[in-house]
Amino acid sequence: MFIVAFDIDGTLTPIKSSWSYVHKVLNTLKRAESMAKQFFEGFISYDEWIVHDLSLWKGLSLDTFNKILSSIPWRSGIESIRKLKNKYANNVLFIAVSGGFAQLGKRAVEELGFDAYIGVEIDYESNRLNGKAKFYPEYNDKGRLLEEFLRQKHINVEKTICVGDNINDIGLFRYCDISISFCSTCLDRYATYVIKTCNIRMLAGFLDFLLSTMMKKDY
Repeated sequence: MFIVAFDIDGTLTPIKSSWSYVHKVLNTLKRAESMAKQFFEGFISYDEWIVHDLSLWKGLSLDTFNKILSSIPWRSGIESIRKLKNKYANNVLFIAVSGGFAQLGKRAVEELGFDAYIGVEIDYESNRLNGKAKFYPEYNDKGRLLEEFLRQKHINVEKTICVGDNINDIGLFRYCDISISFCSTCLDRYATYVIKTCNIRMLAGFLDFLLSTMMKKDY
């Protein structure tokens, strides 16, 4: 089985961060930005950053949270990814691996035909966010999580292709046989191929070429 693993935020969506998107809608972005700066400067751990961000939304209705995430658009031309999945449905698994929220991964399954997703699972009580997460990928852990997921599902992997746009996709790129930096300003030197444009139809066309070539055993 061939695997195509996609980051979501900034790759399948024009929104670079679903975390920042929620912060903007709820007017908590300024309080979140200082903690983000501390994480990237090495003063706090990723766990501490996550805990702080989620605490800003404690008590929010789960329905409201889901509604905010449902308003995040896919990139223009996303139907090309859906068509690609349909074309290779019998031979290729499409998996979303995101540091963003699982709600978007679920949408990728329901709306784009993806086979599975990995993402941040928000915890809640009585239909309100409790300021915690049931699960979240570590910042550089996407590759290990994908490998673990495929092993647990007993999937016989022939080749893996990964697509991402942000620095936290480096771990994913290191796991995959082929990596594609898409619409990125920071991943090019880590990728097998680089698509500078943010045109997702071009990405779908390139993936179609790669998959058809690999399946002919000419790769």
